[in-house]
Amino acid sequence: MIWRGFEIVVLSLAFVQSLRLLKLPVWRELRTGPGVLLALILSAGAVAVIWFSLRSPLLRYGVISATALGLLLVHLRSRPYHGVKRGLPPGSLGFGVSLDAITDRRFYRKQAERFGPVFKMSQFGRPVACIVGFDRARRVLVDQSAHLSAATLPYNRLIPKGSLRYMARADHRDVAPVFRAAFAGIDFAVCEEEIRAAFRNRLHHLSQCSLSRPNVGVYAREHFNRLLLLALARVLLGLEMHRDEIDRIAEQIPKLELGCGGGPLWRKRVESGIEGLGSVLKTRWVAGDPPAAGSALAVFLASEPTFFEDPILLKNFVLIFRIALGDLTGLFDWIFKLLSDDREWVYRMRSPDAESTDLARRIVMETLRMEQSEYLYRKVVRPLKVDDFVIPAGWLLRVCVQESHRRNDVFENADTFDPDRFARSDYSWKEYSPFGLDSHACMGVPITHFAGRIFVEELTRYDWTVVQDGPLERGNRHRYHWRPASSLRVTLRPVA
Repeated sequence: MIWRGFEIVVLSLAFVQSLRLLKLPVWRELRTGPGVLLALILSAGAVAVIWFSLRSPLLRYGVISATALGLLLVHLRSRPYHGVKRGLPPGSLGFGVSLDAITDRRFYRKQAERFGPVFKMSQFGRPVACIVGFDRARRVLVDQSAHLSAATLPYNRLIPKGSLRYMARADHRDVAPVFRAAFAGIDFAVCEEEIRAAFRNRLHHLSQCSLSRPNVGVYAREHFNRLLLLALARVLLGLEMHRDEIDRIAEQIPKLELGCGGGPLWRKRVESGIEGLGSVLKTRWVAGDPPAAGSALAVFLASEPTFFEDPILLKNFVLIFRIALGDLTGLFDWIFKLLSDDREWVYRMRSPDAESTDLARRIVMETLRMEQSEYLYRKVVRPLKVDDFVIPAGWLLRVCVQESHRRNDVFENADTFDPDRFARSDYSWKEYSPFGLDSHACMGVPITHFAGRIFVEELTRYDWTVVQDGPLERGNRHRYHWRPASSLRVTLRPVA
């Protein structure tokens, strides 16, 4: 009788814990690809365990005992001050916080408010030390760089020596200067009018599509992705807007899903996308058709004539193009969302006496402060110190970029969208760092500001109406970014 009561308590606790999985936005991913197979395997395994447990009392005792032991261990790790006496920072390593970090947009801010600027959490069993504050984070990233390595994603294995953002320090010192020189050599003045015309044409097309279905509207993000494909093809790849190669490049983009994967089918697909995109560029070059002047590829070929024969340079260049396309599409989506929620800045951009160029730049900077730039990750390979805490080897280190940008002691009314704050104050890297903090910092700062400024200037030539919206979204992985609702639909019309 006592054992039966124990069984009921253990199973009830396990059931309550499993209900938390319903908060996870995973179900839409389980409908396709490997997720279906994983769901079937887990379901079949659960059914088998239950069936055999019912037929074998001995097996049932073992399952119940193992479940009870697992729940006890989870409880011990979940205690917020577990390990503090050993020098670990405060914070829970429980499974629940893994789910909360995905579903609660303010999770890391709440943890910092409760435990201070250094705390720990868990990402499905992997311990993570989190840091809020750029000054503190840079001291760790730079002064203790030998204790850290890149926290890579699977696509890193597809490139000799790895991708530029994850490359080992020695290799990065050799390769990064070549890319810095190429990006520094981009002549934005040469291509600005061409890119502006492309943005204007695409926004006009978006407007025409939306006005043809005024009660339904359109999903603007897809159009932003296309106009950025045109812009980056010109700035990075040296392809004029009318080139047929752009459509061929667009066909390769869906293959380059870099945020997940790792299996053989994913690997084959991504490798096909990298090879396909590189082939488009190489075929044009072999045919004697050089990249457009002022582009990054033109600078590359002037300094590195063997660029197309060097897989480290070529594959990294292709990945940079793909990552930039995704990141800038996300940024444009957020600019559009924030301007939709606060039209004051749209009206100010149209004011005859407005310094529209500088205001557009500030709108981009404020969007980067509030959204899109969320974190930096590193892997701890040797124990390191953060303030008075010790972070063990094998943990992940998360620099909380967005939370550092929302500090009210640095930014007045930090949760308010206020581009004018960048006119009133000149923030140092200790206060504003959306592009990174160490030698692996993003090299695309000029491209981001250039494309973002033109987008704001051209977008605010339109009035738009939000036909449908929904709550902010993110996927079921901790590295996914928050984004405006995929249900957002709008209609645009040119300003009279």
